Amino acid sequence: MMMFDDMAKASAGVLYRYSFSEHALRVTDVVTGHGLCNSIIISTSEDRTCKIWSLYEGLLLRSITFPSIIDAIVMDLGEHVFYAGGRDGKIYIAALNAECNRNSIHGMFIIGALYDHRSQYAVSQF
Repeated sequence: MMMFDDMAKASAGVLYRYSFSEHALRVTDVVTGHGLCNSIIISTSEDRTCKIWSLYEGLLLRSITFPSIIDAIVMDLGEHVFYAGGRDGKIYIAALNAECNRNSIHGMFIIGALYDHRSQYAVSQF
């Protein structure tokens, strides 16, 4: 790895392959997938968006807007959905590869939400 290899670091012209700079406000969390050739990275920001990137190609694949600022994200091991923890106290469930749900009350690509963490977990799905 270049960050630990001082000789390789000194000989490199650029220390990174891609620069992701599409968010309008401060980034609050980043998570990477586990795939080899088609691995993805998800970033979230105070601009209320989660952006899904192709780590292999360096391209923005999708931007999902949430009803609240998202502070934390976790991706499932199968890389089908991710969970986004909002400042409104909800955990949103968003699809990575599914078609968008235009009828969702939360927004496109958001397939459900976990809420009311004070008592039992309640799930809202669409």
